Amino acid sequence: EYGVYTLILSLQSVALIATSFGLVNVIERYTPEFYQQKRIAMLRKIVIGAFLFRFILGVIFLLFIFENQSIQNLPLFDVFAVYKIQISIMILAILQIQLLGDGFLVSLFEQNFYNSAILVYSVFVFIGVYGVTSLHLGIGHVLYVFGVCNFCLALCFLWRSLFILYKRETTTKVDKYSFPKKRIIKYALYSFFAAIGYSLVDVWIDNFVINYYLGKEAVGYYAFANFLGTFLSYSSLAIFLLPLLTSISIMKFTETKSTETLLFIYSFYTKIITFFGFPCLLIFLLLDTHIIMLLFGEKYLSAKIIVDIVI
Repeated sequence: EYGVYTLILSLQSVALIATSFGLVNVIERYTPEFYQQKRIAMLRKIVIGAFLFRFILGVIFLLFIFENQSIQNLPLFDVFAVYKIQISIMILAILQIQLLGDGFLVSLFEQNFYNSAILVYSVFVFIGVYGVTSLHLGIGHVLYVFGVCNFCLALCFLWRSLFILYKRETTTKVDKYSFPKKRIIKYALYSFFAAIGYSLVDVWIDNFVINYYLGKEAVGYYAFANFLGTFLSYSSLAIFLLPLLTSISIMKFTETKSTETLLFIYSFYTKIITFFGFPCLLIFLLLDTHIIMLLFGEKYLSAKIIVDIVI
């Protein structure tokens, strides 16, 4: 069932890419700039427009997946068809969580609210999944837990975003800046095509290929290796600082137009990766057999070579 769960998360990754259209990148890029310049009316148009547009794209994606005959004939479609309702709730919610939470709120340094919401969300997910698995109710109920919790988190981020957008008024009734439509569309398209290019070598496509040739159990082992790789990447402070450093650099550059600030932040970020990330990964490579045995059990040792490759 872990392999099935991984394939469903892979479909979620496809949805994030297919409905992205560079919207999250636009939010991350222009929110700090427009907020710094007090162009709140323009910021409202971008955020609310992106929210509605992505919701529509999400609905179209789900209709395409579950109503298209060619998709239904694929070997792995049976995995998705059984859990249609849970998948739909999860995908529609996660699209807005990424847009409003990871994009808008983090760009405005709303870390306290963001982290508190994620913490509460994680607690409820843990309680729900623990309860469901303890009662042996199966993966369908696990997906319901994720779907409901993601939906509540998306509503929480939407409320906070609207509160921020409408609590601060513009300095004048009429925005003195013209809406930079061409600039935003160009940036969004470049970001979208970059995301598509990267997605072709991302983990989700590996999972589909592995499932086609080797089955769901092999997907589970591969997912385990990637889970460890992702978990270890959090040992680097760079993962947590990147959204903050991005917003700071945009705001400072908007204010000063100086590339010296960008250079300093980039150098600082690189040093953090070098001095925190690499040592942790090296230590894990040396001790991976003992760590896997201690934390996960002997049955996962067969994935050791995959773990080493991913690390």
